[in-house]
Amino acid sequence: MSSMTPKSNNDNQERALAILREKVMVGASLAEAVSILQRLDQETKVALTTYRDGNYTGLAHQMISRRLMYGNLVPSRLDTENMLIEALTAMEVGEFNFYDLKYDHGDDAVNLLELTLALLHKNRDRGDYGNKIIVHIANRMSNIDALPEVEENDASLTPLMQSILSGDLQASMVLVECGASLDLLNNRGKNARDYVELKRHSNFPFYLEFKTFLLEKAYADKLVAKKRKPI
Repeated sequence: MSSMTPKSNNDNQERALAILREKVMVGASLAEAVSILQRLDQETKVALTTYRDGNYTGLAHQMISRRLMYGNLVPSRLDTENMLIEALTAMEVGEFNFYDLKYDHGDDAVNLLELTLALLHKNRDRGDYGNKIIVHIANRMSNIDALPEVEENDASLTPLMQSILSGDLQASMVLVECGASLDLLNNRGKNARDYVELKRHSNFPFYLEFKTFLLEKAYADKLVAKKRKPI
């Protein structure tokens, strides 16, 4: 049993969170933040998940926001991407899944995947920067096809639907590779394939490349299934 009093426990958590906040908010100190996270014991990590003045979910969202929003400005985007993944991995605590939890950003509460995609959609010159982070988060979420609650007149969109409507080819392909559904119907009775068809006239290059990708993937999946089929 720990010899710490509740007050000393709380003090330790407060210090840990303060240090983490400082390192998360300063772009040049991401490596230091990773080092601090990796040294935290499980008891402190668990306590920080529900700490009264902030929590892991908020820290993870701040970390992603500041690095992806200014991703083009850092010397090595690949190093930043890898370091972000290290930081998120170091923050993982047992069965507590902060990847699923929503956190307030402006008027909306979004989970980590929704936030990541929203930031990447704004960066048209990113190339494949951010794809590894999408994969990391998507593979750790319990459901990457969750439809958010929306106002009655709004369409509820999965991350894949939103990526398609944003014309983000890289994100759309990565999400499909991660298992995002092309057939799930939303509150408007539309699926991701329907939103792809909408791009035929508004963004034909995206439409053509994504349709080609889907055809090639379907063919590859068919070959794999055929090989697995018992003789």
